[in-house]
Amino acid sequence: MNQPTERAGGAVRNKTLLIIIVVIAFAVATGVWASALTARPPGPDGGGTVAVATGAATDGTDGPGTAAPARPSAAAVSPQSVPAATVPAATTLPPSQATAKAKADAAAARIPQPTALPLGLTEKSIPEAGVTATVGSIEAVTGDAQGPGQISGPAIRFTLTLANGGSTAIETGKVVVNVEGGTDSSPAIQLSGPGAAPFPESTGAGKTSTGTFVFLIPNDQRDKVRILFNYQVSSPIVAFQGAVPKGA
Repeated sequence: MNQPTERAGGAVRNKTLLIIIVVIAFAVATGVWASALTARPPGPDGGGTVAVATGAATDGTDGPGTAAPARPSAAAVSPQSVPAATVPAATTLPPSQATAKAKADAAAARIPQPTALPLGLTEKSIPEAGVTATVGSIEAVTGDAQGPGQISGPAIRFTLTLANGGSTAIETGKVVVNVEGGTDSSPAIQLSGPGAAPFPESTGAGKTSTGTFVFLIPNDQRDKVRILFNYQVSSPIVAFQGAVPKGA
């Protein structure tokens, strides 16, 4: 008489057990899916980003479906987004011109530049055809020390005049003037003043130009003074020699 009841109870228990198994399996599957969805592989900063099926990234703190902005790595920055440093334009000569200039400078350095026999202070010199140089007024002054290495003291001031008798302008801005004094030809120190003025950069055809020069030289060396006029490397150094006025 109890067999139908026992069969019914067994069927209920089997159905309940099946439901429990299905629920457990569903929960396990749901947990695995959720873990895969929220797992974050470590990134360069230790936190990393989350790669999901849609390609969006989450920060692990927002709710599902909330996308956090991705942070580009240093390697992902486009070079065009970084402003380039401003580099000043090169001022060097083109290779062909630089080579030609180097050859010309080397050739000029090999040109012997002897000093011509000294002329009197009132004579006219011809450093090259069509160009003449003469010494003008010479006076005793008190030199002004206006630059590095200069010393104030007894000095002479004189003018040099260059005449261009040619048909084209000549460069005169690179003229070099030196002075030696005494029997031992001691080099004199050039001063900036008073009243010193260099030659202009150029002297036109048929024109003359003048430079004024001041050199520190003691009275005991003024009986024999030599003024050296270096017009250009291709011409001999002109020399003017004689006694100059002494200071008080």
